[in-house]
Amino acid sequence: ENAGIHKTKALELLKKYCVVVGVSLDGPKRFNDARRYTHGREGSYDNIIRNLKLLKEGPCAEIVAGVLCVADPKIPPAEFFDWMQELPVRRFDLLWPMEFNYSNPPWVGYGFDEYCERPAYGDWFSSIFKLWWMQDDPSLFIRVFFESILVNLGSPRHTDMLVNDTIDMIVVNTDGSVEYHDFLRSAGDGLTRTDYNIFEHDFNRLADDETFRYLHNLGKHLPGDCSDCSHRRVCGGGFLPGRMNKFSKLPTHRSVMCPDQY
Repeated sequence: ENAGIHKTKALELLKKYCVVVGVSLDGPKRFNDARRYTHGREGSYDNIIRNLKLLKEGPCAEIVAGVLCVADPKIPPAEFFDWMQELPVRRFDLLWPMEFNYSNPPWVGYGFDEYCERPAYGDWFSSIFKLWWMQDDPSLFIRVFFESILVNLGSPRHTDMLVNDTIDMIVVNTDGSVEYHDFLRSAGDGLTRTDYNIFEHDFNRLADDETFRYLHNLGKHLPGDCSDCSHRRVCGGGFLPGRMNKFSKLPTHRSVMCPDQY
């Protein structure tokens, strides 16, 4: 009973301060449960769906921003698209995978040229985009598609997957330690760490930090391979995790997922 009271108060606090939440799901039940499971190795899907419905039907429904899904080419695009429309939300954030980088490229087991002919993630995103476009339902909001269209039409806005002109976010851990964005973590443990702590340093110190300055002005460091690309204004070198390697905190190369994102 006390746990229920605390959860209700937490939801009311989020609502009061206009804080929204995203719910992570990785596709239909059998795909999600293969990736997201409890410590007892039980699938999480049923619990997540039940709680999502409770949120949407309760007094704090407006705090639910939508569902976050990591792209998975193993899921047939038509099945994935049908599944999206069965959920009690209409806003989706389809995310590029974060595990691929110069130490772990997506074409392992293939040659680079062979992968370029059929980039698995690019084909998957393209197939879902075509289904979404043909359905022509404005109430179904898929952020990466909507934002891509806006940027192609000349919008100056960017997300953490598009344009890549600035990474202006930091992470503050519960002990007060300050880290760079999680994207840097993809290539190696410790790449996000700094010597700063909010109890000991102010943000002016962080502003003078070489790595943070580089990330904050990322658009000035476009990889040379991208200089002649017709899509450079849209992707800016590609989703940041794919530009990382374990030997450097600075993303100096284009993304290893360039064939997919192109």
